[in-house]
Amino acid sequence: MTLRCPRACVQEDIKLNRLIYKIVPRQADESEFWRLYFSQVLYVLDCVKKHGRYPPPPPQPPAPPPKRVERPTPEEQIESDLDGLCVLL
Repeated sequence: MTLRCPRACVQEDIKLNRLIYKIVPRQADESEFWRLYFSQVLYVLDCVKKHGRYPPPPPQPPAPPPKRVERPTPEEQIESDLDGLCVLL
């Protein structure tokens, strides 16, 4: 990784400069720090591009399954048809 981009970031944000000195080298080496930092920056930019804001909105709950249509059994259908005929007679 070229150091121009990280150097520019550090010059622009004093909080980032302090954060680097807290983390590097105690918790991560410098290349790992910048890899994670820019991964997070890209994630934020992708969220804004896709959703228009960060953090992204929560996922929508899944749609309920369609209601099952109860169909009469063949015996029930015959009985219903016979009942209809009896009314006509």
